[in-house]
Amino acid sequence: MRKISILRHETTEPGGGATPPPAAVILVTTLIVGLLAACIPIVKTKTGVITHGDIVSNGDSIGWLLVCRPSHTLPDDPIKFPGQPGASHLHDFWGNASTTGSSTLATQEASSNDAVQNTYIGSDTAAGTSCDLSAYAGTADTASYWAPTVYADGVRIVPDDKAELYYRAKPVFNTNFVPFPQDARLVVGNHDATSVATNPALVSDALHFECDGDTAHHYTAPPTTCTTFLMIVTFPSCYDGGPMDHTGPVGTDNEHFAYASNATDGTCPSNFPISVPTLSEKFKYTVPSTGMDIEFSADPTGPMAGIPMPTYTAHADFWNTWQPAALRYLVTNCINAQISCGTNPLVPVGP
Repeated sequence: MRKISILRHETTEPGGGATPPPAAVILVTTLIVGLLAACIPIVKTKTGVITHGDIVSNGDSIGWLLVCRPSHTLPDDPIKFPGQPGASHLHDFWGNASTTGSSTLATQEASSNDAVQNTYIGSDTAAGTSCDLSAYAGTADTASYWAPTVYADGVRIVPDDKAELYYRAKPVFNTNFVPFPQDARLVVGNHDATSVATNPALVSDALHFECDGDTAHHYTAPPTTCTTFLMIVTFPSCYDGGPMDHTGPVGTDNEHFAYASNATDGTCPSNFPISVPTLSEKFKYTVPSTGMDIEFSADPTGPMAGIPMPTYTAHADFWNTWQPAALRYLVTNCINAQISCGTNPLVPVGP
């Protein structure tokens, strides 16, 4: 698709040279003509964020939404097994399409953010992100998200085409949010769980399952009464201000984060006083029929056709490798402004 420029900034110095545009201008340098062809509305918030879709602000829409395709599938986990490609059970990845077991903060941030190629069926990776589809022409979301691969009766299930990643805050929480610390490595759930009781995220409902369209019933394992189900994961939103030293369980920074002590008003525990956005992930899966045995790649015996096994190993990972300027821009102009910034907003690049 052909890109078009929607804003040009150029300043000529006395010597005749042109100064580069500031980061605030870079964010709106390109859009994709296909956006118009697809009739996806381009809108601008009162704080100047250029975005897409509905920006009506209410108590549930403050922040922004990323719509993502699956990017790729690899036996890698750069949080638990950094520098060790192939050392993990199989994971499905969303977001930064260059993420592998060999990835580092530097390689994640350096990834070109053009639209990713359709590589998720195999194990190939390519630069770009699956969270800013070609129609949205994003420039700076280089973060990664992954979860164990799902199997139905021993056959791998490719996640549905559109995962939804919400960065939100209720209006009653406050307007003093800060971005996630750069290089934060977080995991919700327990890939070694052998029961619901040994997976705290299932106990607390920070991770649960729903039949598509039925939000009233939460399950601790993938439901087998529907052919389309969601895995919904909510990450902690309170931070203690400590360093991202990756010394927590399985190489995470989980010890520096906690859930709000009051979910109604977002009050953080006194020893985790700093508010960060609430990241909620919705991954959708469709299986051929009801009654199938649903398992995860993390299960102790692995997925085995015809041998039903209890599934308690649900988990999801988030590696914050956003371009810092982009995440800071969205927290300031969406969450702290207490407005909706729609879907896949355009953002600046830079540190």
